[in-house]
Amino acid sequence: MSSASTVLSGFIQLTGPILQQDANQIKNESYPLSISFAARTTPPTLQGNKIIDATDISTNTCIYKGNTFTMQDAQICSVMNKGYLLPGQSGEPVAELIISYSASTHPSSENELSGVLLCVPIYNSGVPNHNEYLARLIDPDMPLCNYTEKGGTEYKEGEYKNIPMSTLLGCVKSCCGDANCVAYTFNSGTCSLKNTTSVLTTTPNESITSGIINRNGPADNKGENVGSTALVPTLESIFYGWDGDTTQQSLVYNTTFDTVDNSRLLLNSLYVAVFPTGIRLAPAMYQQLLLQMRSSDISIGTTLPPYQVPLKIRDYKNTVTQFKYDSSGNKIATNISGTGVIYATQMSSCTDAFRDRFQWFMRPPLRTGNSKSKTFNSEKCPYYKTSEYKCVPFNQLHDLSGASQDAYVIPGNTSLQNILDDKSSSKLNAHMESFFNQISTEDVIEYSAIVTSSLVILFIAGMIASRYIK
Repeated sequence: MSSASTVLSGFIQLTGPILQQDANQIKNESYPLSISFAARTTPPTLQGNKIIDATDISTNTCIYKGNTFTMQDAQICSVMNKGYLLPGQSGEPVAELIISYSASTHPSSENELSGVLLCVPIYNSGVPNHNEYLARLIDPDMPLCNYTEKGGTEYKEGEYKNIPMSTLLGCVKSCCGDANCVAYTFNSGTCSLKNTTSVLTTTPNESITSGIINRNGPADNKGENVGSTALVPTLESIFYGWDGDTTQQSLVYNTTFDTVDNSRLLLNSLYVAVFPTGIRLAPAMYQQLLLQMRSSDISIGTTLPPYQVPLKIRDYKNTVTQFKYDSSGNKIATNISGTGVIYATQMSSCTDAFRDRFQWFMRPPLRTGNSKSKTFNSEKCPYYKTSEYKCVPFNQLHDLSGASQDAYVIPGNTSLQNILDDKSSSKLNAHMESFFNQISTEDVIEYSAIVTSSLVILFIAGMIASRYIK
């Protein structure tokens, strides 16, 4: 099908700041996606700008609207979703990690999704955050231990060793690998190893980072970034730095891109989630990441390549990178890409189009392992009331815990028809009970006599009629 001129296509790049009043109008506490990543025992590797995450990536999935999408690849590319800074955020990303998922079968129309993209900007400034996965990707020899990492804190006592010219990752690695080390403080390239956990002091300098090492079990979690590396961290650690982490909020939109089939343009639909909090890397670590990508692919120069739509999502067809409109308003391809590059469209964040198109989800994607329970827990609630859903369809026949707007949406919970049947049955039973409660014993005797008399009259009438018929 040819794409019409009214369709907003490709990556949406925002212009202008996202104002708080605009963001509040698209705020949503629920999340329509759930993710699942298989456990790993070996570190991921880089092949150019693509992350080789698993031997069988089909075990990495996401679920949207009850449909399962399978991971195709993860790419570290140039920033495709520009301008995604939530109110109060500052700084611009230097790269973007995009995880691509494809539908099980390619859709037959643009009303069905071809793929889902999780887009995580990468910053090379600020306190390292949600960086455990990329840190392990950069340094696969990271010792296997549990550690915490909290910016703006320091241990002032217990130092027995000082390591200059270090990185935060190197500091954690040094402490993990030293049996005498139980805690560390990293400050401006200097690593201080501690043999005791003195009082943890807060400091206004967020670049000073401290943590403890726990070799016997999971690290104590009190809001710090926890690096639990007993198993190699999966991509899930980008969205959940620790249990209960809700910092990876997202701005979500639907979009389209075009492919070419014998000069005919075909429209493909994508669901795109951008996580503005992103991944924070120290500048030295980001430079090391670039060096590793370039060493495995000499074609990667000073600028990272753009995102390339995986083959399965584009149905093994070339993509359109530039187009023009004909007199009927349809797109005509003027440039195509064999590697899957697509175009981008700019949109002002101060318009009704932005407020109508986007959703701001305050929670990260659900983890499949945490969303299977059908027991409602108000503290760890993976379910939301029907009244809380905004432009997020759910299965009304199977996903409700009740029949009102205060019902909770619980996937696979029950059937709406059963709810209605039960409700009707309850009403009928209530009416019958009320009726019989209002009838006295005398009324019952009177009604019985009337019924008996009626039956006798009908019997006599039947006998007389039979004689006439004969």
